[in-house]
Amino acid sequence: MVQRLVDRSPGGVVVLFFLVFALATAAQGACGGGTPVPAQPDPELGATASGKTEFQRRQEAACDAFGPRLTQCAYEDAKRTMTPAELAKEEVEAKRPEHTKLIVDKCRKQQMSSRQLRVYEVCMREESECAPLINCLEYAKPTHAGETAPSRP
Repeated sequence: MVQRLVDRSPGGVVVLFFLVFALATAAQGACGGGTPVPAQPDPELGATASGKTEFQRRQEAACDAFGPRLTQCAYEDAKRTMTPAELAKEEVEAKRPEHTKLIVDKCRKQQMSSRQLRVYEVCMREESECAPLINCLEYAKPTHAGETAPSRP
């Protein structure tokens, strides 16, 4: 899928990275909308001395693993679909840390249900290749009562 979109575009890498962000948004947006996690954790939810609940720490860990993996998938696809000259021109390698940070930051700000968080944890642990990982993360989409899909602008 990613390869087809890149092949059709004159600015392949630009489209590729927009696709990475779209994919990150879709996967993260499936996490219950764009409502940020409250800055002050509820003391009854198990906040620790760090001020974060166990759930918040798990979400951060999942996002910290998700960002580099998604960026790596996009990079691998770019290497398969682009010439070395195109990769150098678009500075794909140099932009990887920046793109990873954006994905991780956005993921950490999303509100997730416990089911969605568990999907992220299992997918990140069980799937070592990109296509199965992306397919696995489809299960993080809101499907249960109380989980709503993100609103479209």
